Amino acid sequence: MPSTDEFISQLYRSVGQVPLADFRQRALELLRPLIHFDGAVWGTGHTNTREFYTHTYLEVSEDLFDALQASQAINPVYQYHLRHVIEPELNSEEAERFRECLGKPVDMADLIPDEEFFQSILYKKYLGPHNIERLLSAMHVNERSGIFTLLTLYRFDRAHVFTEQEKRMQQHLLFHLIAAASHASFVELQKRHHDTHTANALCDKHGNYHEVESGFLDLMESFFGNDAQTRLPFPPTKHGALINSLHIESESIGELYYVGIRPEQALDKLTQREKEVVSGICKGLTFKTIAKNLALSPSTVSNHLYRIYRKLGINSRSELVALLENK
Repeated sequence: MPSTDEFISQLYRSVGQVPLADFRQRALELLRPLIHFDGAVWGTGHTNTREFYTHTYLEVSEDLFDALQASQAINPVYQYHLRHVIEPELNSEEAERFRECLGKPVDMADLIPDEEFFQSILYKKYLGPHNIERLLSAMHVNERSGIFTLLTLYRFDRAHVFTEQEKRMQQHLLFHLIAAASHASFVELQKRHHDTHTANALCDKHGNYHEVESGFLDLMESFFGNDAQTRLPFPPTKHGALINSLHIESESIGELYYVGIRPEQALDKLTQREKEVVSGICKGLTFKTIAKNLALSPSTVSNHLYRIYRKLGINSRSELVALLENK
């Protein structure tokens, strides 16, 4: 059996090597030798909607999630997470207990005696038909972004109970599973967007975060305050916009939106045509060549360059190139 250190190393090495669509399943396969389980469901969602928006299954039917959704009202594990993780509206004494429970795995047997569970509607109608006899479930909430993650491990052998050591291991490794999956998402995004000065996020059409870098949250809170704690304070379609001195990039990716932000730079003052002229200048092209490429006259290119220098407060090509290199 691999050690936890070996698991963590393999997990992060998989980033960029395993296709993003397969990454979470691969991560669960790496976890299985450490905490033996027969099946698993890894879901993520957002506290604003209290709905799951991604699900990864390993050795269980996708119908299981429908059964879990249908049984929420009578499922003590779900109610535990709802009370202690999704809805932490607590007084000071309860808040202390909440912090102790945050991310702590819970076994069905921790909440309901076996003799009661195996005679319940929850087992007979919803879990038993999927061969589920034991489960260990942990939920993590990122309080800054509102993103929550639920990882539930299943065993089909009633006699094979989860141990306290396995509970501690799941709690310890859940952080790395979440961090590695998020990192894998942004590695994939960086293949499209090469500006290392941009902080990135994935969000839905309502602006709820699905994946978000900590630097993105830092900038949002600095420029927008509490309005940006768990969702964008502006529509995710604002590509090329300048809002509160933040430059916004946006791109539709399926049903989600990639959003990149960075503080305003001097070059953001330029028009698209002026940026095209700058690109030609920095490639070392002559006025004549730039003019030909842009279907302009050389004198028009010269006029554009004059306005560019004035906007940027510079006086020469060398200063322009230096400004671009340091942006």
